[in-house]
Amino acid sequence: MKTTLSKEEFKLQEIQLAISELAAGNFDHRAVLTDEGEESDAVLLGLNMLAEELQAQRKFKEEASQNNQEKEQALSMILHAIDDDLALIDFELDRLITCNRQFEEKLLLINPNYTIDALKRIKFGIVLSQIIDLLCDDQAKVVDLISEASKHRRSLSLYLRPTIDGEKKSYELYLHPIDGSDGRKMLWRCKDLTKQHQAIARLKVSEKNLKQAEKISHIGHWTFDVKTGSIDWSDELCRIFGIDIAVNPSFDEYIAMIHPDDRETVTQVIHNCMADKGTYDIHHRIITPDNKVKHVQCKGGCIISEDGELEMMLGTSHDISDKELLDEKARISESRMREAQKLAKMGDWVWYPEEDTSEWSEALFDIYDLDPKDGIPRYEEYIKLIHPDDLQEFTDFLVSMSNSAETKEHTYRVITAKGRQKSLRLIGSKRLQGKTQVLSGTVQDISAIRDAQDRIRESEKRLELALNASNTGIFEFRFADKDLYWDDISKNIYGYSDAEKESPFQFMIRVSSQGDKDRIKHTFEDIDGVSRRGNHSDSYIITVGGSQKHITTTAVVLRDGKGRPQRMVGTIRDITLQVLHDRLVRDMNSQLEKSNRNLLMTNSHLEEIAHVSSHDLKAPLLNLTALLKLINQDTLDEKNAIVFEKVGDSVVQMKETLNVISKVLEVQYGSDLPFEKVNIEEVYMDVAKQIDNSIRENNAQIKVDFSKLPDLWYPRFHLTSILQNLLTNAIKYKQRDLDPVITLETSIESDRPVLVISDNGLGINLDLHREKLFRLFKRFHDHVPGKGVGLHIVHSIVSSHGGNIEIDSEPNKGTTFKLTLSNERSEGAENSTS
Repeated sequence: MKTTLSKEEFKLQEIQLAISELAAGNFDHRAVLTDEGEESDAVLLGLNMLAEELQAQRKFKEEASQNNQEKEQALSMILHAIDDDLALIDFELDRLITCNRQFEEKLLLINPNYTIDALKRIKFGIVLSQIIDLLCDDQAKVVDLISEASKHRRSLSLYLRPTIDGEKKSYELYLHPIDGSDGRKMLWRCKDLTKQHQAIARLKVSEKNLKQAEKISHIGHWTFDVKTGSIDWSDELCRIFGIDIAVNPSFDEYIAMIHPDDRETVTQVIHNCMADKGTYDIHHRIITPDNKVKHVQCKGGCIISEDGELEMMLGTSHDISDKELLDEKARISESRMREAQKLAKMGDWVWYPEEDTSEWSEALFDIYDLDPKDGIPRYEEYIKLIHPDDLQEFTDFLVSMSNSAETKEHTYRVITAKGRQKSLRLIGSKRLQGKTQVLSGTVQDISAIRDAQDRIRESEKRLELALNASNTGIFEFRFADKDLYWDDISKNIYGYSDAEKESPFQFMIRVSSQGDKDRIKHTFEDIDGVSRRGNHSDSYIITVGGSQKHITTTAVVLRDGKGRPQRMVGTIRDITLQVLHDRLVRDMNSQLEKSNRNLLMTNSHLEEIAHVSSHDLKAPLLNLTALLKLINQDTLDEKNAIVFEKVGDSVVQMKETLNVISKVLEVQYGSDLPFEKVNIEEVYMDVAKQIDNSIRENNAQIKVDFSKLPDLWYPRFHLTSILQNLLTNAIKYKQRDLDPVITLETSIESDRPVLVISDNGLGINLDLHREKLFRLFKRFHDHVPGKGVGLHIVHSIVSSHGGNIEIDSEPNKGTTFKLTLSNERSEGAENSTS
């Protein structure tokens, strides 16, 4: 029998069904409504609106952990699932990115040609102006709202009350900048509040039916009567805030429960909402009476009377602590990923070729030495960073990647914004987002890896050259298969051919000398012995061709983590030529020793002859000088007088020459003088007294500094000779119109004493005379008398003790002598000093 339900019974059944569906978590169910405006219709309308809100919240939670592509797909689904007019607009490019069906229908009402595909290809500003004209008489108000939201990159809303087709409408216009777009991209949402406002009064009586649904969704609601000042909280809202259900807190009490760090912001948002008679949507924290911190998403709005006055405020608070916990984990995960990318010098990217827009991770800016504040470079800017030699291959790679469904990899070089060359590895793939092509992937800085690889290759090349140059081969003995593996050099040394029937190990034993066979076998058996001491041996072999070769081998044992021997590796070097060379060297050394002994005897004879000549010539020279004095020059005729004068000059010149030879011999015979601790200032003062007349006559100024090295170990006689000759030369070879200025200082360089003497004299042309500086009887200025032996004596002394002399001189600018002396100490002198 068919039962007919009355209208009220049917509506009651719809209410019960809607509540049960909400309690079961089915937010897709929608109750059937009529247009008679009864209270039960208001309850059903409220249940449907709550189902829509819960459905959106559930979708938001599901989408929180998805990747960017899934989020974009979910955004498109949400846009089409919500009844409000929704659109995503890029105000910088003046274009529509996407919109939902409701927004599209409004566009078609304005112009039948305004399809989404058509609007994406044209400037959107004119179309948007037409929509604003439809919603508001004051277009400037909406333009200011767009500018304010874009400038401060925050969400703003505006309440509109247009009259459309003679009917009073209520709209909430909401603008929200998209994260990361710097205010360029915004979500446009125009919500029709007309029916909602009409049903608010009826919704008050439906709170009892909504309690269970609020409990399931953790959403509580509140109302505030502006005229009476009364506040009403739902039971679920009280539970969220942890207060007694029977208590309706005042506004100040509510503000007191807000987290101190969020309190000022929330208060300002509510006051702005009341002043603008609009809505707000804010996320903040609260502290419950039991000191629990919770995260809530609060939405509120204003009810406006027909005369435009604020009548009531109402809103909801959603406990999103669980969602916030998931978001925090996601942020931590993202932070860890950023750190990992930084350590790995790797960043990820997404590129939309048709729009030429990109998304970069932070690490990419570091790789390219770019400042994130300057934004992500466009394609034309980016390819300027590619190394010119790699640009063509890089562009070909991008084409290949965009034409393939496979993941591609490419290595290339860039010149960063700081001018540094880097090697990068790009891994990327293509995907389709609707009909739009999207390229994405990673970029890693592999400069250090490439540098290491280049160094390894260079080392291997140098090793190969060294092995070839030294005729050194490498072998490896693997204990697992008990066999030997040789490289080509080792095979050539032993004369082993790949055609041999014997294994390399058996061949090596066979060609080794009889005395080495047992030693080689023992080496491969005594693994521990090789590990302790290493193995190095010299031996000889008889090759297949019958030639004898001398070889040297070195080997080490490599073990696994448990200490078990795995391989023995080593080198084989043909030292036949070295052995022959050593024999030849020994023979040559023997001959050299004989030659040295003969040379020493010859030098001894020469020194004796030179000494005898110098000594024996002095007596006849003295006699000759005395005889010349006895001759009465007045009795000589003119011719004999001239001859007598020349004989006298020759005797004087011979005497000076013998004195020079005596000095040189004196220095050479004194090369074995003992080293003693000498105070340099004392030696200098003695020399200065000896040449005092020359110093005063030439008005010479001598500056000394012995502070860095006041004492040194040196033969006193030789140090005196060095100072005397160099100071005398510095005064003698002064410039004509310039008084001599001489500096004398000591120091220590690389543990050796250094003596530096500088003057402002005539100088020497080193380009002409460098090779002749220290030759005996060599002079560089003829206007001053001298024999040219001073520098020779100084050089002989310094070099005989293992020192050296550096000279820096320029004509008419002066000369500097730097003497690096020996740091020897004779045992006798040291002991005597101590």
